[in-house]
Amino acid sequence: MIELTLNGSAVDLEQGEKIVTEYQIAPISDISTRTAARSYSFTIPKTAKNLAAIQNSQELTNTTSFPYSIIEARLYVRGVDQNIRYASIESIQDEISVRLYGNNADFFSRIKGKKLSDLDLSSLDHFHYMTEIEGYLATTSGLVYAALDFHSDSPNSFIDNLTRSINVKYLLPSVYLVKVLQQMAIDAGFTLSGDILTDSNFASVLLPCR
Repeated sequence: MIELTLNGSAVDLEQGEKIVTEYQIAPISDISTRTAARSYSFTIPKTAKNLAAIQNSQELTNTTSFPYSIIEARLYVRGVDQNIRYASIESIQDEISVRLYGNNADFFSRIKGKKLSDLDLSSLDHFHYMTEIEGYLATTSGLVYAALDFHSDSPNSFIDNLTRSINVKYLLPSVYLVKVLQQMAIDAGFTLSGDILTDSNFASVLLPCR
């Protein structure tokens, strides 16, 4: 009998699932080749119980970060712990596609293949209104509307060198790099720490949005 829990909740299985797990050994001298125990993608039925276990991630209006992060998981076969500790939701269609990871899953194996668009940066969501932009003109974390001129024909209607004015209508947001790295760690189930977080030069690095 196969038992699977996701985020502490037991999920429905058809008991015919083929969950193939691979365990790889890498040279201890080469950290770049280290890998983790993982399963190939498999599907579980799209039942109400299973959807509740993954916080109804299929809903477009849902704010859960489950589709973008590693969640806690356990796998037992006939009562024997298979040394699985994490899972990711690959897709939700007619069924729910799941991938499992062992307890030696590392940071890089969890973010492999991810894009910046996969990050849960919903905390930075806002409307491009004057009042909203004004609130982000001098921020030192998260997001800022820095005076960056992307126009090759300046001075123009965006930045006027004569009147020294900036048209906020054309301002675009920039995200602090440290925010991106912190969110990458959070989505992968880690916490970013170290001297880098207190380095003033690093704290000021921006990723402009265009």
